[in-house]
Amino acid sequence: MTVDALAVVALCPPLNREAVGSGGLRTALTNLARASELGARVSLVVPSDEPEQLLEARATVRRMLPEGGTRLTVEGDWTTPRTTDIALATAATTAKPTRDHVKADRFVYFVQDWESWFNPVSDGFMEAEDSYRQPWEFITIGKWLRARLEGLGHRGRVTSIPFGVEVPIDVLLSPTRRHRPLVSFNYQPEKLRRLPNLVCEVSRALHLLRPDVSQAFFGSESPLPEGVKAESRGMLTEREMWDMMSSSNAVVHFSSTNPSRIPFESLACGTPCVELFGDTTLYDFPPGGVVQVMPRVADVVTVLGEILESPERYRELAIRDALMIPSRDSERDEFVRALFGGPQEQAPPVQLRRKPDFVSSTSLEGLPFDTSPTAVGVQS
Repeated sequence: MTVDALAVVALCPPLNREAVGSGGLRTALTNLARASELGARVSLVVPSDEPEQLLEARATVRRMLPEGGTRLTVEGDWTTPRTTDIALATAATTAKPTRDHVKADRFVYFVQDWESWFNPVSDGFMEAEDSYRQPWEFITIGKWLRARLEGLGHRGRVTSIPFGVEVPIDVLLSPTRRHRPLVSFNYQPEKLRRLPNLVCEVSRALHLLRPDVSQAFFGSESPLPEGVKAESRGMLTEREMWDMMSSSNAVVHFSSTNPSRIPFESLACGTPCVELFGDTTLYDFPPGGVVQVMPRVADVVTVLGEILESPERYRELAIRDALMIPSRDSERDEFVRALFGGPQEQAPPVQLRRKPDFVSSTSLEGLPFDTSPTAVGVQS
């Protein structure tokens, strides 16, 4: 596709040190870097034009995109009037300033999460909900968001792109062998949508029932709550995460506001992933290697027990599903095609599940610990 000389103005959230750990922001930047490689002139606009914040934003882009960061221009101040070929909103908070301060031939909104659900019903909730009602074109990561936006009346204006992965082949061929089985948990108490209370409850129950199983928590530098018997890996590089996943028997991750890339990365490492069953997870995760259960301690712990008892069976399912996952290059190319070519003709989104993959017939209510939010160290 020829995109030479086309200009894109992309309004972004603050590109500060905290942004480095944002998977969604990394996805947006890598996709825009691909557009720049093909000849587009891409400008990233952050909220402030303070010199120190602009320097930090440019350093953040170079850190997140060591190979392509220099191709993207970073500018400041959302409220400065701008004229461009394509205006791109990259998050709910950027929709209003994009609408109010950018003049463009086309307006596109790259949606990676249902961000209103990050908030209680409030000004922030209503602002995010309103962002999805703009009469624009939409690009979504995954099919669930596309189905939801089409339900709001945007049919014909939404293109979904797939979750791609790029795990090095040596990770798959040389997984770390451990003397004890390992379960890895995505634990992010800063993001309540990742259900940190449930993660801690499952971890503690699993330790009581299977003390022979090692546990690793990743995704946050926050200290682990008292009584959680796990190793804290903190924030991991992509390579560190792949190495951990490939040496795990299972990865536990909960996607409550949109499917995450983590289950796909787990599959690509040949490792099954335990996910929640809910509206957000019905369209994108292949049945088999991603095992979906209701967000209940008994269901999650019991299915982990099943995976630990039959590791080769579940590893084979994960590898089978991994063969269907496209590459990150394919994902980026589909983003560029939708950004510059307009809405793509696609088959309607189809639900891949109608019920949980596994339902526990037992209860863990008799376990001797307190699973209240205070006990596990997470504020509700």
